[in-house]
Amino acid sequence: NDGIRKVIDGDTLGLVIFVKKDLKPKYRLTKLFKYQAIPDRILTKFVEKNFSKGFLSVSIQIDNKTINITNFHLNTGDYDAEPRRRGGYNYRRIHQLKEMIDNSGDDMLIFCGDTNSDLDTQPECKWMLGTGKCIDTYSSCHKEDEGFTWSDDNPYTQGWLISENQRIDAILLNNNMADNCEIVNSTVVFDNDVVSDHYGVLTVIKV
Repeated sequence: NDGIRKVIDGDTLGLVIFVKKDLKPKYRLTKLFKYQAIPDRILTKFVEKNFSKGFLSVSIQIDNKTINITNFHLNTGDYDAEPRRRGGYNYRRIHQLKEMIDNSGDDMLIFCGDTNSDLDTQPECKWMLGTGKCIDTYSSCHKEDEGFTWSDDNPYTQGWLISENQRIDAILLNNNMADNCEIVNSTVVFDNDVVSDHYGVLTVIKV
């Protein structure tokens, strides 16, 4: 219990970061996203209480270098599809991650995200890769491979998969992290031995 940080009672946002003890992890921040991708006020309160999204962040020390690791979970929603969202809740929530980037100065950042939206099409992900100046580790290793993590081949999505195949899970590095490490490899995992409605992404980094 002492190792779990809660934003609201009984909810840990479904996020966890495992770090080896010898890296001396330090808790940085757990934060609930301010906006849920639901335009209806009553339903929004229900979603925020029962299906909240947010992010968890820790820091580790390697050779006197501080590396901040953040695991985040966005909600679904298209920036332009629903005018009642007043510009898109996802796009506004991503600025909470922007604040973390801006406040981190020269720190090295690793973002592990379930974006619930395709990296190539949704504005919040375009922001991370554009204005946020983050590097997608999978794309850097596989120029031609789309690397779907949301797939109609997955038995857990069959029958209710609405969107086309997408890559909605990613491990991103900011420029400072990318400049101080080597991306050894990045692969899609759990696509054969399926454990979830999402496949996973595994990236090996040499610092």
